[in-house]
Amino acid sequence: MAEYNREISAQAAVIGCLLIDPTLCGEIFDRVKPEDFIDAEYKHVFEAARGLFFSGKPVDAVTVCHAAGDGIYRDFIMQILDVTPTAASWQADIEVMLDCCRLHKLQDIGNSLISCTSVDEARQILADAQQLTAEKKTSAISIAQGLIDFHERQSKKTGYLRYGISLLDKYLRTSPGHFVVIGGRPSAGKTAFALQIANTLAERHRVGFFSLETGAGELYDRYIAQTCMIDFGAIKARSIPEKDYTRLVQRQKELAKRQLEIIPAAGFSAADIQAATLSARYDVILIDYLQLLRETGRNSNRTEAVSRMSMELHRLAQAHGITVIALSQLGRPEGRESQKAPTLSSLRESGQIEQDADAVILLYLTDPSDPRSDRRIKIAKNKEGELGYADMDFEGRFQRFIDYMPQTKMSNYRGMKAPAPAQQAIPGMVTG
Repeated sequence: MAEYNREISAQAAVIGCLLIDPTLCGEIFDRVKPEDFIDAEYKHVFEAARGLFFSGKPVDAVTVCHAAGDGIYRDFIMQILDVTPTAASWQADIEVMLDCCRLHKLQDIGNSLISCTSVDEARQILADAQQLTAEKKTSAISIAQGLIDFHERQSKKTGYLRYGISLLDKYLRTSPGHFVVIGGRPSAGKTAFALQIANTLAERHRVGFFSLETGAGELYDRYIAQTCMIDFGAIKARSIPEKDYTRLVQRQKELAKRQLEIIPAAGFSAADIQAATLSARYDVILIDYLQLLRETGRNSNRTEAVSRMSMELHRLAQAHGITVIALSQLGRPEGRESQKAPTLSSLRESGQIEQDADAVILLYLTDPSDPRSDRRIKIAKNKEGELGYADMDFEGRFQRFIDYMPQTKMSNYRGMKAPAPAQQAIPGMVTG
C-alpha cells in the first residue's frame, strides 16, 4: 500500500507542477512521456495538458480541465492541486515518478516470467527487463558546456581501439559504444581476420569472441597458428615440429595475459549475447557471424529478422558503452557481378546493417577466381573519418593477415594507389 501511495503521489506531483507553473511545461514534456504514467486517469490529464502545449494554447487548471472533460475530471484536478502546494521540487518529483514507473514495469515483467511457457519466451522477457534497466537519462548540453568538454577531451590522449591493422588504425576512430561490421564472402578469411583483431584488442581490453559456427577448439588452433607462427596444417595433422612446440611454450605465459575469451555460441540469440556480455563485463565483443543469430519468439521473414538483430546489437553497444564488432556474410554474386568488388549493398539480407553500423569493413579477394590472391580490406563506411582500402598478404599457413613490407599498399579514395610491393604472398591454406 505504501508503494501504491508513492506512485499516486509522484504522478499527482508531476501534473500539479504543470498546473501551478506552466513555464515548466517544455522541460517536463521533454523528460516525461504519457507511457510513464501508471494510472489511466493521470495519463489522460497529462495528455490533455500536453496536447494544449503543443497546440500553442495556454496550460492551466481551467484549460486542462476543459480539455480533459469538465464533468468527469474537475474534482480530480482540484485534488491534484490540493496535494501539490509548490512546483519547487519538480525535478525530484519526476525522478520519483520515473523510478516508480520502471519498478511497476519490472513487476509486470516478473509476473509474465512466472507464466511463460518456453525458455525462448523467458529469454525475450529477460531481454526486455535488461533493456528497461539500461535506460539512460538524456539532457541537453549547452555550447558553453560543450566547449568545456571539448577542451577536456583535447587534453587527453585518444582512447580509440587499436586493431593491429595499418589501414584500420589509420582511418577508424572506434570508441566504446560503436557498432562495427566486417563483411566478407565465404573463404575470404573473415573469421581468421576477426580472431587476429581480437588478439590485438585483448592486450588492452576485455574481449569476448562469440562463435556461432566454429568450435572453440578449431578457433584456438587458428589462434596458436597465427600468434606463434606454427604451420596450421601441422597443427591439424598433430605433427608440430619440436622447435615450433618450443616456441609455443616460450610464448604461453605472455599469451595467457591476453584478456580474450572464446564463447561457443551456436544457437545464441541477440538477447543471449547481451546477457553473456553484461555478465562477463566485456569491453569489446566480436560476433561470428550476425546472420547465424537465432531469432526468438517472432514470426517474420529473414530480412526482418536480420534487421531486428542488427538493431538489437546496435542498442547493446550504445546503451552499455560496449564496442560490438559483428561479422556479416555478403550476398553471393552471380554472373558478371562475381568479378566485381563488393559494396555496402552486398551486406546480406538487410540494409538495416548498413544503417546501424558506425563503420563497415569489407574483406574480399582481389582476384575472385584465385583463392590464393591477395586480400583487400576496404573501409566502406566510416562515420568518424575517411574511407580507404589496402591490399594484404594472407598467410594461410599461419592463418594471419600481414601488411605489405616495406610499404603497405594503402590508399584513400582521393589518392593514388602505392606501387606494387616486391614481397609476394606466401602460398598456403585458404580457409574462412
